[in-house]
Amino acid sequence: MIAAQALQQPNSVTTDALATARNPVLMFANGYGDHYLNLPAIRALARFYQGRLTLVGIDPAITDIARGLPLARVVALPMQHTPTGRLFDVHKALEEIGQCDAFLSLNPWMNEPLLQLITGLGPKVSVGFFEPFDIRLQRDYSKHSCDLAFDMVHLLRPDWSPEQFAQAPTYARSDVELAERIHAALPSECRVLCIHPDTLPEKMWPEHCWVELIDQLVDRYPDCRVVIVGLRGIDVERCRHHEAVIPAYGLPISVSGVLLSKAGVFVGVDSVFLHIADLFRVFAVGLFGATDASEWGVRFGPGQAVNADSMQGIEVGRVFDAAVSAFERRRTD
Repeated sequence: MIAAQALQQPNSVTTDALATARNPVLMFANGYGDHYLNLPAIRALARFYQGRLTLVGIDPAITDIARGLPLARVVALPMQHTPTGRLFDVHKALEEIGQCDAFLSLNPWMNEPLLQLITGLGPKVSVGFFEPFDIRLQRDYSKHSCDLAFDMVHLLRPDWSPEQFAQAPTYARSDVELAERIHAALPSECRVLCIHPDTLPEKMWPEHCWVELIDQLVDRYPDCRVVIVGLRGIDVERCRHHEAVIPAYGLPISVSGVLLSKAGVFVGVDSVFLHIADLFRVFAVGLFGATDASEWGVRFGPGQAVNADSMQGIEVGRVFDAAVSAFERRRTD
C-alpha cells in the first residue's frame, strides 16, 4: 500500500514483506542510457527474486536490457516523455501486470499515473525515492547513478555490490552477427576508435571539434579507423581523413553496442554509449560540460573524464591527449 507518511528507514515488517514477496514488480522508465546505468541493480534484483520478478518499463528499452535475466515476465509499455516523468496508460498497465505484493520503483521521478498504478496494484509494501513510498530511499546525487540504484538492492542483500552485476550487455545473436560483419570489413590489425557525438543539445560537443579530433588522431595513427555510432553523426566530408571514417550511425543500439565493444578506445558525450562502453570495459573518454562525471561517468571499466564549464569549453587538445593516452595504454597492456 501507499503510506500516508513515508518511512525514511525500513522496519522489519516492511523489509520482510519485500524479501518474501511472491509477485514483486520492478518498474524503471527513463532515458535509454539510464537503463544501462541501472542494469547492475536490475540484474541483482532479478537474481534475488529468482523468476518471481515482473519488470515493467518503456518499450523497447526495457526488453533490450531484460535479455537473459531470470524474470517472471517483462511488461513493455508505450510511454510519453514529459518534464515531470513518463505518461502511460494506467489501465493497460494494471491489466498486464496483474498480481503485485511488492512494488519497487527505480524511477527518478514520481507523477500521478505512477501513483495511480501503485494504488491500483495495492502491494503490501512499496519502495522508491519519493515521499509516497512505504520505504523511501535517499536521493543522494553525490553518488554515482549506478550506486544510487543499488541502494535498493542493499535493502535485501547488503553484502552484494554493483561490480558483481556489471557484466557486458547481452544482445540477440542476429545483432551480434550484423555487428561482426560490419567490423570484419575494417582493415585487419587497424586501430579502432569509436565515437558518439549526438545526444541532448546541451550535452553535445561542437561538430568542428569532432572533425579536428579525428584528423589529429589519424595524423598520429595512420592505421586508425573511426566508427561513428548514434542516431546521427557529423559531416564526414569535413574531415581531411574522411576515408578513415565509418559512419555507422542509425543502427539499433544493440548492433552499435557490439560494434563499440570491438573498439580499442571510445570517445563520447554523456549518453547511452558511454555507459555501454563502461560495461564492455572499453577505455572510455567521456566529455562532460552540462553534467557531472562523478554521477554519470565511467564506473566499472578504464576511462577518463574531460570536464569543462560547458561543452564548448572542452578543448580538442585535451580530448586528443586522453585518446592518445588510452591507445598507448592498450599497446602496453
